[in-house]
Amino acid sequence: MTQDIYLNQILRGEVATWAPGNWILEEDRDSGHGTYKDELLGIQDGASLASRKRLNGPARWKFDNNIRYLFNVPDSPDMSPIETVWLWITEKIRASESLPMTKKELRDQVQDAWDSIPQEHINELYIGKLRSDGTRVDSIKDRWSDLREAKGDPTGF
Repeated sequence: MTQDIYLNQILRGEVATWAPGNWILEEDRDSGHGTYKDELLGIQDGASLASRKRLNGPARWKFDNNIRYLFNVPDSPDMSPIETVWLWITEKIRASESLPMTKKELRDQVQDAWDSIPQEHINELYIGKLRSDGTRVDSIKDRWSDLREAKGDPTGF
């Protein structure tokens, strides 16, 4: 997702319609959100951004609209095992004899792929594994360590 898409479709198109109140926008460290590497983790209220000489894109919009936001590590794509599950489903659909041509066919193929995910694959996502070819499947604990080391920036998972 680009900052332009996030700004125009999500922030201006959706968040701007929310009633003012005591709420906090949760984000991961996707570059499209316009967060900075040196921002502290936790709830941001724009105060740390006020001293910046240049604010643009989503960061400027959040500052101008007094949007408080939270970097939510557990919801980061790098920590979400569902991302790997979606990869399984995508590969299964691409390997099928015919690609879906309608929404119903796509829905049916996704459901079939979902139903075929072996429990062993799900276990690997959580506890890790050494494959027979010597490659390693990283566990959630490995992902957490990498994400902490990257200080919330993308890790490649």
